[in-house]
Amino acid sequence: MFEFGLRDLPQKETLEEYSVHFPELQKEAVLAALALLRTAADLSKAFDLHFAAFGITEGRFIILMLLYRESDYTLDFTLLSEKAEITKSTLTGLIDGLEKQGYVERIPHPKDRRKQLLRLSSSGLKLLEEMLPKHYKKTGHLMVGLSLSEQLDLINLLDKLQESLLKTEKREVVEHEQTIYCKRK
Repeated sequence: MFEFGLRDLPQKETLEEYSVHFPELQKEAVLAALALLRTAADLSKAFDLHFAAFGITEGRFIILMLLYRESDYTLDFTLLSEKAEITKSTLTGLIDGLEKQGYVERIPHPKDRRKQLLRLSSSGLKLLEEMLPKHYKKTGHLMVGLSLSEQLDLINLLDKLQESLLKTEKREVVEHEQTIYCKRK
């Protein structure tokens, strides 16, 4: 679950006062970022309640969906960890829970005895086929406040922001590595 606990977001006037002390403060950027965080947290809470009604968490749902997207409903642990963007230890915890619920099963890797694959079980498939129509309806309901055109604009804006964040992140990693390299000299 994504958590962001700030309900009482600062107003533009408050940020204008702060900008006197912090000239680098960009009011609209701060307001936009806070609004995005607040909305993401609210969406996450709504989905958490939705997933709980099916006895799973968002993390477990993501694992189930990643398996569901595969033609044979099977992935190896490393690829699954990369696709979910989680550590292997976090993945193991999610898999253990899903396995106890009977929604996934570990199977031997056909080419490497040291590895295992994870496969969506028939119970997991049944859960998703029952859940997905309701899930997509819930998603549509959560987005009903935006017209189709606004939803498309939002997708484009978020894609643009994501691209910018990735570039910034790569630049910061390079700068960090350069700093470490210079300190070693």
